[in-house]
Order: sequence, then structure tokens, then C-alpha cells
Amino acid sequence: MRSFLRLGRWVPVWGIVLLGVVRPVTAQVTVDQARELARLDAQKSAGSVTRQYFSIHPREDLEELFYSLISFGPSGFVRDPYFFEVSEEGKEFAGNTITVHTVYDATTKYIVAVSAGSGRLFRLNSLEQFNALMKTYRINIRDDSTAMDYLGLYLAVAPERLLIRIPYNPLQLKQFVEEEFFYAYPALEEADLHFDAWWKKNGKVLTSQKLGPVTSQTNDGYLLTCLIMSSVEKKNPSGGPALLRLSLEISRDGHAQPLRHEPVHPH
Repeated sequence: MRSFLRLGRWVPVWGIVLLGVVRPVTAQVTVDQARELARLDAQKSAGSVTRQYFSIHPREDLEELFYSLISFGPSGFVRDPYFFEVSEEGKEFAGNTITVHTVYDATTKYIVAVSAGSGRLFRLNSLEQFNALMKTYRINIRDDSTAMDYLGLYLAVAPERLLIRIPYNPLQLKQFVEEEFFYAYPALEEADLHFDAWWKKNGKVLTSQKLGPVTSQTNDGYLLTCLIMSSVEKKNPSGGPALLRLSLEISRDGHAQPLRHEPVHPH
């Protein structure tokens, strides 16, 4: 089953970040031990009597995003926490046998963070656990650049278990819309026919919108907004997708409110 939002790229902001001073963290759990903790947690959550396959892959890209949000102690950078992607999809190697596990629902994948200091595990497909991670590591949203890093991490982790991608220019927006019609209509010619008619009617309005994430300060922190395309409704494929505005409100210590979305076009 496809979710109506899908993951996209994020735009890095280059610069020098001055880190404050907090209590230093001493790593006690190795990355291999953390990986096994993530595997055991997935197995326990599955509740299966027989051993179920899970792939546990490091996500150092998410670690880098997260580390940009925290301050390190006098000892400097310590890799803490570790981030892993947990999935039932992958290749299982046992002796001379390779078993390929395939999953058609992307929402079965999720991200966990494991503390290098204590081994505590945070399942980030829960907003409660996501906020607990932010609180544990004393997140500090210092400026617009840090807020953008936070948004990149949040959308990649997606506690709502949505797959989100953001168009950054009109050409990319048009490409996303066209892909939605291909998902709705298996036949290429039929998809092209309906897309062309829909884009001729709606394309001008869509491409006139300001795309890409926008940050604005609030009394308590930041409001982060971006535009995305919904999927095409299977019951009414000729109706096309909708342009939606996602809004994420965060405090300066990284506490996130539930993600909101509202229609932009059609209203």
C-alpha cells in the first residue's frame, strides 16, 4: 500500500557551527552491539515464535543531521547515538544459502536510535519517542539553518510513518505529478493522456507557488512549512493529485507538535 507522501532530498546548508559546552558523553556501546540491540528489539516487537528476518542498516546520513542539532562536551565529537534503518526486506545469508526477503509496503521500514552511552533504544516511528530522543540529547534549535537540519531529519524519520518528498522547483513538481498518474494508471498511454489534460488545467497554478521549505520564528521556536503533492485517488484517478502544505511546529529545545497538512490546490 502506498502512502500519499514520499521521501525526498534535503538541501544541506554549508557553514561553521560553534558548539556549546555540555556534559561530555563517553561511548560504552559499540556500533555492533547497538545493531544487535536494534535487531533484538525488532524481533521482540514482531512477537513471532520463530526467528523473523530483519535487516539492520546504519544510517550515518541521519546521524550527521542529528549531530548538527546537539552540543558536545570538552572532549569534542562522540558518535552518539547510532541510527539504524530496520526493515523486513533484504538478503539473508545462512551457510551456503541466500534468502531474498521482499516487502511491498514501505511503511514496514522504520528508524531507531541507540544511545552509545546507555544502550537505550528509541523507535522513531513514534512521535513520543522522537521527542524523547530530542529531550535526552538536549537539542538546541539555534537558528534557521539548524531548523532546516531538524526538518530534514524529521521528514527522513517521519514518526507518522509517511514517506515524504518535497519539490524544490517547478520542473521537479511537474515530474512528481506525472509520476502520480503513472501510479494510478498502469497503462503508459492512458497515464500520459490523463496527465496532459490535468496539467494543462492546473499546471499554471501549481508552478506559481513558492516551493521548498520555509522557516519562520514563533514565540517558542520555529514553524517549518513546505509544499508536497498528494497521491492520485484510486477511486477518482482523473481528479489528479492535490497540492498540500505541510506544517511542523517545533520548540527551541526540539519538541515537535504533530505534523499538519492542509490543501493549497484545489482548496
